[in-house]
Amino acid sequence: MPKHRGTKDSPNHPYEGTRRRTRSMQILDTPNTDHTDHVPFRLFLYTIGQDMTKDNLTDIKFLLGEKLPVRVIESIHDPTDLFRKMLHRRLISEGDLSYLHSLLEWINRFDLATKVDEYSK
Repeated sequence: MPKHRGTKDSPNHPYEGTRRRTRSMQILDTPNTDHTDHVPFRLFLYTIGQDMTKDNLTDIKFLLGEKLPVRVIESIHDPTDLFRKMLHRRLISEGDLSYLHSLLEWINRFDLATKVDEYSK
């Protein structure tokens, strides 16, 4: 019979003392920011990412070839990774989404580019 590891609140639980976060909430792990002030921005990027296809992600990664090193581009596996890297490299910010808007237009996702415009207003 397997050894009981305990419940989430017991001292034997592997996550005891740590806070587990979902992938969606890790989207904007940027240094020196108060995350509570940026929740609407995070949720906005998350919704944009949910509307992107795998082909969209591949196309944007290709377009980022001049802005990001190959090893960084290869580490991007989903839109969450993409936005995190773009924020870290300061390609986008809460106050400036113009580069994201351009990328979305270049891959013919005018619907998402329009959402970026509306959010930026």
